[in-house]
Amino acid sequence: MMRNKLFILCVVGFILLSGGFIVYAQFFIDDNNTNIKTSPGLPAYVARSIKAELIDGVEGAVRIVFSVDPHSKCDFLLGRTTRIPSSPEVALQATTIKVVLAGAEPVAIDSNLPPGQYYYVVLARDKIVEKDIELYPDVNYTSAPIVIKKKIPELPAKRLYDHVTLLYARVVNKTQVLLTWKGIQQANIVYNVYRATEPLNSPEKIKNARLVGEIQSDVESYIDRTISQTGKYYYAVTVKDMEGNEDIQLIPDQSYTSAPVSVILRRDVFVTGIKATLDNDYLKVSWNKPDIDVKNFVIYRHTEPITDAQDLALATKVATVDAKRSHYIDTNPISGTYFFAVLAILEDGSIDTTLKPDMNYTTVPITIGHPISLKLLEAIEQNGLVKISWAYTGSSGNRYFKLFRLRNAPFSVQDLNNAYLVDVINITNNEYIDSNIPAGSYYYTLVPETYDDELKIIKGVNCTAEPVKVTKMAKAPLKLQVPEKEKTGKPELPKSQKEEAKPYQLEKQKLSATADINKIIAITFYKGKYETCIDTLSKYSEQSNNSIEIAKANLYIGRSYIELKQYKKALHYLMKKDVATYFPEDAKFWRDFAIARSQ
Repeated sequence: MMRNKLFILCVVGFILLSGGFIVYAQFFIDDNNTNIKTSPGLPAYVARSIKAELIDGVEGAVRIVFSVDPHSKCDFLLGRTTRIPSSPEVALQATTIKVVLAGAEPVAIDSNLPPGQYYYVVLARDKIVEKDIELYPDVNYTSAPIVIKKKIPELPAKRLYDHVTLLYARVVNKTQVLLTWKGIQQANIVYNVYRATEPLNSPEKIKNARLVGEIQSDVESYIDRTISQTGKYYYAVTVKDMEGNEDIQLIPDQSYTSAPVSVILRRDVFVTGIKATLDNDYLKVSWNKPDIDVKNFVIYRHTEPITDAQDLALATKVATVDAKRSHYIDTNPISGTYFFAVLAILEDGSIDTTLKPDMNYTTVPITIGHPISLKLLEAIEQNGLVKISWAYTGSSGNRYFKLFRLRNAPFSVQDLNNAYLVDVINITNNEYIDSNIPAGSYYYTLVPETYDDELKIIKGVNCTAEPVKVTKMAKAPLKLQVPEKEKTGKPELPKSQKEEAKPYQLEKQKLSATADINKIIAITFYKGKYETCIDTLSKYSEQSNNSIEIAKANLYIGRSYIELKQYKKALHYLMKKDVATYFPEDAKFWRDFAIARSQ
């Protein structure tokens, strides 16, 4: 039966393809090996902890297990490919092996495989349809191949007995090769075992091959434990008598192997004694080198301890340094609370991902910069406009604050529920001009963009100590451009508007996608216009070349999807690297919020 080479296929076609397969798979299920603990940090539609292994004693059969979020409602498709599925193109072309329905046991048996090497990948059905593919090595796809050896055919009735027959090689204990053969039933001889990186199909190649073993005549097997490098290897077994005469009859899959065995060495090569320290606003990550030579060291940063492959996939790669160095200094660290890991790149380019606490990853967080807090807030009236200025301390945390205008002095954050939201501003700008203000007396209050009921309102600190009196309404023009530094300003209102100044009504007046991003957020997101916010910020991101503002746009697109209860779409934006880089605390909070509600 021919299997469809497209990964996206209908359920009916899959049932026809694998009708007898499920019963066969259940025969091999080992309950003790499928209870795999999941790790936090990935959305529910991403499978994790995938493993594939050959089934002992069953020719051409592979057992695949993986885990999913315990509350996931996704159907998952398990696919097989002959190339490593590290790109969406390869993953989507994989042959479907099994559909694992939501709540079903995440295990499958892939049987009747011809000789070759295979990789496996697990993807959510919905994400395949949307072609929204996220791939993580050894998380939702296998990075090491499963190799199926060629089945040795039965020999004809008439065959020679003066050379070994039925030579077979397979990998055991991950890094060793077991050889078995049928001997010649003759005393006073030895078997010579040779190894090379090409088929040993001629006497000349035997002479240049490495002799790895000499076996007595009553033994018909040998384990090669001398492999020291990852690669593909071929073997041959010859017969030699006591006088030293060697019979070199080279017959494929009888006295020499025509197909190679693949050996992948995964050595424990990791640094020790990792430390992360701050000195005069410089961040220093230091470590002790491993005992063997390596090519480079890679430094990773994350908002949580980097304890497994999932954390490593979500972490930010900070730098790659030469193997001669044992430290890394960041002279301009990003404010926030972080954990670090340092991994070694081996000479062959592979990375040992063994993770050990306080040896190659930190378990104690390091905080860069003091949290931002206000220490002074003042406001003065200038020809109908009000200039609000402030002073602050600290550098870590969200730099965006809400500016409220009130007719009466607030005493608690509950008093802000009915206050007028002037704008969302960048606290590092130190001042703001409020315009289009109806005549009257006003207090101004600055609070973090996200705050709780425990926040204290203190006059002169985050609330103006005295009211500002405005005798006439003055207008300030809106500059529709992306500034080099974030600036804020009030848009000019329609002349016919007589009530207290309000932000633009988008139904009546379109907002340019090149407007100040804070203005966009203030008059869309904070006014409950979430779909308009998504549309406008998406266009803004396409036109902007400011990485911080693009990250902020992605953050608020994600938050808009949360308000619309479209949590999976929200995660697509909240898990972007730029959001985690520039807004780590907000990214983590809203990402966890969306994950908890999407399960």
